[in-house]
Amino acid sequence: MSSAVGASLPKTWPSAPLKHVTSLLNRGSAPNYVDVGPVRAISQASNQAEGIDWSRTRFHDYDGDPRTLKGFLLPSDTLINSTGTGTLGRVGYFTSSPDGRPCMADSHVTVVRPEVAELNPRFIYYWLGSQPFQNYVHAALVVGATNQIELNRDRLGEAPVPLPPLDDQRRIAAFLDAETARIDRLQRLRAQHRALVAQRTRRHIEDLATGAGLPASPSGNP
Repeated sequence: MSSAVGASLPKTWPSAPLKHVTSLLNRGSAPNYVDVGPVRAISQASNQAEGIDWSRTRFHDYDGDPRTLKGFLLPSDTLINSTGTGTLGRVGYFTSSPDGRPCMADSHVTVVRPEVAELNPRFIYYWLGSQPFQNYVHAALVVGATNQIELNRDRLGEAPVPLPPLDDQRRIAAFLDAETARIDRLQRLRAQHRALVAQRTRRHIEDLATGAGLPASPSGNP
C-alpha cells in the first residue's frame, strides 16, 4: 500500500501535486455587491458540502464578459472554503445556477478545476472532502491564528492527489454518488418519520387536554 496525506492506498496508484493535475487552482475575486445583478457570487456561507445554498448567494455588479472574471465558475468545479475558523476546508461542487446566471467564487473561496484527461471532477471532489485530506488541511495547509486562519494556496498546490486510472476514478465516484444519494434518502425518510411522530404526539396531547383522548370509564362507575 502507498499513502497520500495519511490515507492507505493501493501501491499501484501514483500521485501528483494538485497543481499539476488542475487547469485552475485559485481564489475568486471580491464582488461589488448589489441587490440584483448579472452575476451570482458564491461565498463561504453558500458553499455547502451538500450543495450550493442559493438562498445565501448574492449578486455582483459587472458590465462585461463574465468569463473574464477571476473566479468565474464552470460546471464540475470544486470549491474549497479558504478562510476562517469553522468553515475553512469545507468542500462543495458547482454544476450550474438555478436561474442561468453566470457564477463566480468570491475571494474567500478557492476554485479547483481538474485536468479531465487525468482527474475525474467527482473523484477530486470526494478526495478533497475526505477525512484524511481534511485532517491534512488543518495540519499542514493552514496559516495564521485564531479567526484569521486561511488556506495557503502554494501549500494546497503541493498537496498530493492519488491518480488511479480514469476508469477506476469514475467507478469510485459513481459508487460514492450512489451511496451519498442513498444516505440522503434515508436521512429524509428519518426526518419525515420524526416529524410524523411529533405531529401525532402533539395531537394526542391536545386530545388529552380537551378530554377527547381520555379512556372511557368502566361500566357502572361514575
